[in-house]
Amino acid sequence: MDASVAWLARLTDTEYRGKSWNGKSFRETLGLYSLEQVCSTETFEKFTVWSVVLHNMYWKWTLLCELGGNAPFSYEKKSFPALPEPANQEAWDKTLLESDAIHDAYLKILLDVNEADMDRLIPSWDCKVGEAIGWMATHDSYHVAQIRNMGIPKN
Repeated sequence: MDASVAWLARLTDTEYRGKSWNGKSFRETLGLYSLEQVCSTETFEKFTVWSVVLHNMYWKWTLLCELGGNAPFSYEKKSFPALPEPANQEAWDKTLLESDAIHDAYLKILLDVNEADMDRLIPSWDCKVGEAIGWMATHDSYHVAQIRNMGIPKN
């Protein structure tokens, strides 16, 4: 693996489930909320925590597929998929497991990315692979901040 890609992969994993310098990681933050809280639309922007999780999963899955990888994504193929019905604990647990699987598959596909790949254009994104990987490294931390600012009291 190219050294610059290795650093981006490490940052991506840290922001998802590691010890982030920005505070709690994405997965650690999700553990602060109950099912009722992750489903609540009584938030500053009217988003649910669950919808933010699905959003992050979708974009990581989309980039994973652009890079030639694959993982299950059993929700609508759009930026903010609808919450599953019923939105119960079993469905939430499934979402978290699928999020972990997508994240792990994404990290695995990064092992195959080399310096030459970084300049390849992704036409549907109108950017290069390196730009998309760089963005993905910070996408989870951006949405951790959004979740923290949604106004949902922690358990």
